Amino acid sequence: MAKAGDSAGSRGPLEAARNSLCGTQLLSYAGPLPPASEFKGYEEVLPGAADRILSLAEKEQSIRSKQSEETALISKHRINAATVISLTVICLGGFGFYLGYGWRGVPLGLGGLITLFLRELLSAAKGLTSRRVQSKTSGD
Repeated sequence: MAKAGDSAGSRGPLEAARNSLCGTQLLSYAGPLPPASEFKGYEEVLPGAADRILSLAEKEQSIRSKQSEETALISKHRINAATVISLTVICLGGFGFYLGYGWRGVPLGLGGLITLFLRELLSAAKGLTSRRVQSKTSGD
């Protein structure tokens, strides 16, 4: 058994390995900006680096905002197009029935009604899902 005054060489290899620690530390952060301590270090190493990092973060935020707006606009156009197509099919079915084609126009009109109904049903379900996800991420 090793005494307090013994050097590492007189101890067994297992005890020496237990007493000496070799470790690695991994730091990570999420977001466009580093922690304040690192941010200050960047400025000390390269003057003006903090300003460049801030401008890059602002550009990234601007790009994400534009992409979000474009996605919302495309979604709105898709919904409008689906509504117009469904209503057109319904009108064509009704017009066919009016012109005397009888029940042959009914499936066309019903097809339009079904697609309109499904579009509303799916968009309502999607809205509920996105609201649930938002409430979970915000901690409500």
